[in-house]
Amino acid sequence: MDGIIAMLQGKAGIFLMFFAATFILERLFPAARPGVAAALGRMVDRLRRLSKNLAFAGLNGAASPLIVIPVSAAAAQWSLDWRPDWLTGGAALAVDLALLDLWIYWWHRANHRLPFLWRFHEVHHLDQFLDSTSALRFHVGEVVLSALARAGIILVLDVPLASVVVFELLLLIGTVFHHSNMRLPPRFERFLSAIVVTPAIHCVHHHA
Repeated sequence: MDGIIAMLQGKAGIFLMFFAATFILERLFPAARPGVAAALGRMVDRLRRLSKNLAFAGLNGAASPLIVIPVSAAAAQWSLDWRPDWLTGGAALAVDLALLDLWIYWWHRANHRLPFLWRFHEVHHLDQFLDSTSALRFHVGEVVLSALARAGIILVLDVPLASVVVFELLLLIGTVFHHSNMRLPPRFERFLSAIVVTPAIHCVHHHA
């Protein structure tokens, strides 16, 4: 138990440092730079938007220790014990990350296809400007529903909680990165886009 708590604390620390660094860099090197007059005219709107996104982040941050972590921990504790003895260490972690990543892909598609789920996910897409804070703008209902749906995957596929924590950290880092308004060198972004989703790719997903 102490090991899991240490992992959760480490996850929170790494994520906060990555988010802070991205938040600063996208303001030093923005990909979308409005005109000076337009920027001054919309200053109040920008502050209101940031406040709203950070409020969503606060709600979801509170839901994590109250709902998300307990649900995931319970699912891992009561999961079907079917794994072979040889599936351990790095190989097991790689399998777990691939399975959870496949699950989040289909879950995201479902959030766009099913009207009930879209009512929650639409809150994320109503953000009219993309930056790192957009990655935190999720309806708490979507967060809870996602945790419940993932619990079934953890339960059936016998995914340990440690793998879930690692996956969540990678997912959060990836989400902040591809929502960011950070200008990347074109060649580097082309290279990176063959491996992961980059901001230039993800902005198409949010385009009206």
